[in-house]
Amino acid sequence: MNALALRNPWAGTGLESVGDEIDSIFRMPFRWTEDQSIGVTVDIDETDDAYVMSFDVPGMDKKNISVEVEDGVIIVSGERKSEETKKENGYTYRERRMGSFSRSFKLPSSVKESEVVAKVKDGTLEVRLPKAPEAKPKRISVE
Repeated sequence: MNALALRNPWAGTGLESVGDEIDSIFRMPFRWTEDQSIGVTVDIDETDDAYVMSFDVPGMDKKNISVEVEDGVIIVSGERKSEETKKENGYTYRERRMGSFSRSFKLPSSVKESEVVAKVKDGTLEVRLPKAPEAKPKRISVE
């Protein structure tokens, strides 16, 4: 019977026992559960008009994502929930983690908190933080 299995990089190298030891370290009590938090990465870009935060949120429904701005702090949180599976559809191996996350950032005073916009598209949450007009660069002509 052929089954889907992880490739053993140690096979045939004479280092199988070393590979088994390393694997056992990672199998010890560090198994992820659905109650664990998940890491969500972010990129922050600055344009002339705004700061743009891009969060990786693949597999998250937008109704499970929250963006709050208050007193110069933005808090982005969410949850990736597991889908209910039928008993006959068990998993052999699962790397995708389920759980929640929360990230908070202190905002520059130039951000217009009342005009923050967030949208999800193709697994990326984009949060646009517009700058106040006085914070935008001004071009000065040289005479």
